[in-house]
Amino acid sequence: MRPWYQALALLCLLPAGCASTQPAGASRDYYADVPEHFSIDVTILAAEDEPEAHRRTARYVVFPDGSLHHDARPGVGPNTLPPLSRQLSKAQMADLWAKARELGLVDASKADQVENFRRVVHPSSGHAYLVAFSADGEYWNFTRGVPEGERLDPALTELLRELAMLAWAEDGDDRRRAEPVRYDFGPDPWAAYRGGQEQ
Repeated sequence: MRPWYQALALLCLLPAGCASTQPAGASRDYYADVPEHFSIDVTILAAEDEPEAHRRTARYVVFPDGSLHHDARPGVGPNTLPPLSRQLSKAQMADLWAKARELGLVDASKADQVENFRRVVHPSSGHAYLVAFSADGEYWNFTRGVPEGERLDPALTELLRELAMLAWAEDGDDRRRAEPVRYDFGPDPWAAYRGGQEQ
């Protein structure tokens, strides 16, 4: 009988199993908090472009796979899909969802009436902001018309600044980036041949 009591006492003294269900060193699943098919579609229509990235005509589209499309030039609108700017990581997608949730933009009950963005007319003054979200099979949007001299509400401004940062859209005049960089590699080797054609 004595060995049986010793075995029971030994079992009682052993520590309980680890409380963690995730093995040590396992990577975090960043998409665990991000809803299925999470995407963002933003169109900024400006009567006159301003230096700040969120105050000039631009388009941002984030697809569920993390691809971020961006373009900032006159003429872009809700009907255009801009070129791919970069691929967001799972962590960046999780951070973007967390930011939208923190700003109170993921509550569809607080959103505006669903609008057809393609019918929006380019403003003659001020700015028009069209922001749409989709997640878990739901769609909701925020539309804001901001008169000249006024500012967009802080929550949407912060989201747009975050998207601009992720798309590498800098504040300042974008035209300086559109100018090609020209290098001088010496005299034109074809000048002699062109000279004969010009005569």
